[in-house]
Amino acid sequence: MNPFANPSYLLPPLIAASLCLVLLIIVVSSKGYRDVAHRLFSVFLLATGLWGIFIFIMRSSPTVQQALPWDRAVAAIILISTALFYHFTLAYSNTKEKKGLVPATYAFIGLAIILAPTNLIIDHMELESYGYAYISGPLLYPMASFGYFLMAMGVYNLFKSYRASTRYEERNRYLYITIAASFPVIGTMVDFFPSIYPMAITGNVVFCLLTATAILKYHLLDITLAIRRGTAYLLMSVLIAIPYGGIIIGVSLGLKAQFPVWGYMLMIIVLAFAITPLWQKVQDRVDRLFYRERYDYLKGLEEFGQQMRSIIELDSLASSTIDMIINAMQVRHACLLMPSTETGDYTVVAFRGLPNATTQYRIENDSLFVRWLEREKRFLHSREIDVIPQLQALRLNDLEVLYHLEGELYIPLSVQDRLTGILVLGPKLSQQLFTTRDLQLLSAVSSQIAMSLENARLYQREKQRAGELAMLQRSSVKLASELDLDLLCQKVVEETARLLQADAAALFNIESENQSMVLRAATGLTDSYAEGLKIPLSTVIPQELWDDFSQDNTAIIVNDVTASAINRLEFIEKEDIRSMLEIPVVESGRLVNVLAIFSLHYPRHFTDEDLNMARTFARHAVLAMENARLYGVERQQRMELERLDEMRSDFFIAVSHELKTPLTAIKGAGEIIIDGQGLDLDSPQGHLFSIINRNVQRMENRIQELLDFVKIQSDTLQLGLKNEDICQAIEEATSLNLPTLWTRKQDLKLKLLNTTTTVMLDRNRFEQILTNLLTNASKYSPQDSEINVEARVADSEVIIDVSDQGRGIPLELHEKIFEPYFRAEHNTTGLGIGLNIARKLTELHGGRMWVNQRDGGGTIFSFSLPITSN
Repeated sequence: MNPFANPSYLLPPLIAASLCLVLLIIVVSSKGYRDVAHRLFSVFLLATGLWGIFIFIMRSSPTVQQALPWDRAVAAIILISTALFYHFTLAYSNTKEKKGLVPATYAFIGLAIILAPTNLIIDHMELESYGYAYISGPLLYPMASFGYFLMAMGVYNLFKSYRASTRYEERNRYLYITIAASFPVIGTMVDFFPSIYPMAITGNVVFCLLTATAILKYHLLDITLAIRRGTAYLLMSVLIAIPYGGIIIGVSLGLKAQFPVWGYMLMIIVLAFAITPLWQKVQDRVDRLFYRERYDYLKGLEEFGQQMRSIIELDSLASSTIDMIINAMQVRHACLLMPSTETGDYTVVAFRGLPNATTQYRIENDSLFVRWLEREKRFLHSREIDVIPQLQALRLNDLEVLYHLEGELYIPLSVQDRLTGILVLGPKLSQQLFTTRDLQLLSAVSSQIAMSLENARLYQREKQRAGELAMLQRSSVKLASELDLDLLCQKVVEETARLLQADAAALFNIESENQSMVLRAATGLTDSYAEGLKIPLSTVIPQELWDDFSQDNTAIIVNDVTASAINRLEFIEKEDIRSMLEIPVVESGRLVNVLAIFSLHYPRHFTDEDLNMARTFARHAVLAMENARLYGVERQQRMELERLDEMRSDFFIAVSHELKTPLTAIKGAGEIIIDGQGLDLDSPQGHLFSIINRNVQRMENRIQELLDFVKIQSDTLQLGLKNEDICQAIEEATSLNLPTLWTRKQDLKLKLLNTTTTVMLDRNRFEQILTNLLTNASKYSPQDSEINVEARVADSEVIIDVSDQGRGIPLELHEKIFEPYFRAEHNTTGLGIGLNIARKLTELHGGRMWVNQRDGGGTIFSFSLPITSN
């Protein structure tokens, strides 16, 4: 049937089908076809185009019997389109699907395909005044109701996304699609009444027109790429056709004959080589024509990325950022705000196109404006400030700052959900609004800017911290090297003033009984206050801060003393102190000092870094002063101990000499009586004289022990070392002790080396060592017991073991018995220094001495001597 025979009835489905198919070609030609929403929209357009074609065939059928199958196909397509539209809106708006609804839609599609050929949806058709009308089957209305439900849900998804969106272009795009989708829904609802002219196809035409507007104007699926490529192909075709046709026409006219086949082939080869470099140039020109703004932006972004990698200084990076943004976005002015290290408030660190006074503006870090940007993490248009409820309570100061910054767009710069800066852009030079492409580019750039600025800030902070730590370390070393407490206190104040670049510093002692501070050391103050300054505590430390201050939990900062009560102090007034920082110096939980830093003549804002530096240095100063104080106490105690030790040594020497003189006289007198009268030692008188001589010898040994002990303690004992055969030395030393052993009926057994082994010995001192050990062994062993002396070689040493069969020594006393004046049994005689002297003499020989338990009971005393040769 000729469509123009009844144009109002036959042309609308053809127009709708044509529009849908044109849109389908554009969408399929675009590069975004991998996107789910893109594919679903393409299938939806195909279904809508088939809808129009089937309706045209149905309307142009000559009889109702021939029109019936096509109308049933139309019913199936309509139901399928509703399901596809719903799924498309889910994917496009990123809406979370209702549980199980998407599988239900595809089950619905399958059911529609199965039931459409039967009379359950459309029973038959009749002829009405306007054309063919269907008569519904029993399942048409249930199936159509679910289809309308899906369409309504799709429109609801789009409308919800429209309400949630804050960008102008995106809202317009959602609005266009929502309105466009409403027309087919209304038209299909009208078609439920066969007596009324069918409006569904008209609704489809309106849907296609509005969707085309959304695609072309607001980049529904970014299909401008297809148009751009189509334009490039068209231009290339024109550029190729003109020379190609000109050459053919020219040759044909010149030869007055048909152009030969080999000529066509040769031209194709030549043009193929010529087109390759030309194609890229044409494509580039088309890109610039269609994407001029984005081309420039991406170029600026590339250059900015290269700059970011090469700049690590924060100031340079901030300035470069502003320059790049202004050039790329073509805005009138821009500025960058970052949190201050002193207060945390956002201050202007770089700007272009604004007055120089811009740097004085600051937005407090707890303002509603900052908190909104930190929470929402999205761009803020200036026009939104008046309509967002959370921003209606902005302080006048914040509103004044925003007014002077003249911002059109406020961009939060965040790193790990933490706001690190605010980029403020003024209006465009072209007076146009910021487009979606602008916002997409700025979104990509802002992340890079935030990360680069954060890295630069961290680098600057670490660099500053490294310098401060180096200065702090040098200052601490200076303190640690000073042990004089007065000089140390002076160094503390000098280093404090240098570290904090302060005009003056002072260290006060706390006098708790008088509730006052007394100046201990100062630098930068006048001489009149260098000594004797005393300040009441209540005038500089408020009572409400005393508990925290005295526990080192707080510090007192007075950035402007003119606004404080301490301004009335004569000391503050005469020194012209304008700012003050007081740090408590606490030792063992007690406030002992106050370290004060002053700014003279001009106020100073002490920062957190100043406070941390002063606190850290104060802690180092506490340790240094404590060390100096302990050193002073220890030095005084050491000098006292040295004096007492010297007195004790002198006393021992004097007593020893005083005792030795009468003992020598007694011993000499006894020997004269025995020799002069010829007394028999076995007689009673001789036995008495033997007892006298034995005890005199015993006293002389004790006196000699005391003298040796004093010499060992004062490191004045000298050895006369010579190379000696160790076995010979042992034999001679043990022979001297045989009488003592015989009196207790004790046997002595020797086990010596088979070879001559020499060691460096002082024979007298060696005999003293061995005699001491043998005497102890005899004293603590029972009568009729056995004492063994064994020499053995181990690791270039001779080890001499003296073992007995006594009661033994408990393991916990093995080291204590070598201490001076210690005796394992309190009922024994002696001074308790014999073993100590023996060990010290062994160590002077380069050896060592120890004790072990003997198997079967008893004790083994061992000492070693280094071997010189064999």
